[in-house]
Amino acid sequence: MLVLLIQQIAALFGFDTTIYNNQVTDIFNTVLALLVLFGVVSDPTTLGLNDSERAMGYNKKDGAK
Repeated sequence: MLVLLIQQIAALFGFDTTIYNNQVTDIFNTVLALLVLFGVVSDPTTLGLNDSERAMGYNKKDGAK
């Protein structure tokens, strides 16, 4: 939200922020990927950091029980 506000204010003064938008998006995606890799980002629909019982019963071959 803050980035959007800054972008709008910069546009009022004639600054082009589209280059920075792409860089910020790339940085955000990299940080998010690292958080997922380290297990910081987890599935909010399950308790704790484990998979659900349903997911634990999946067959690796076809994804079904």
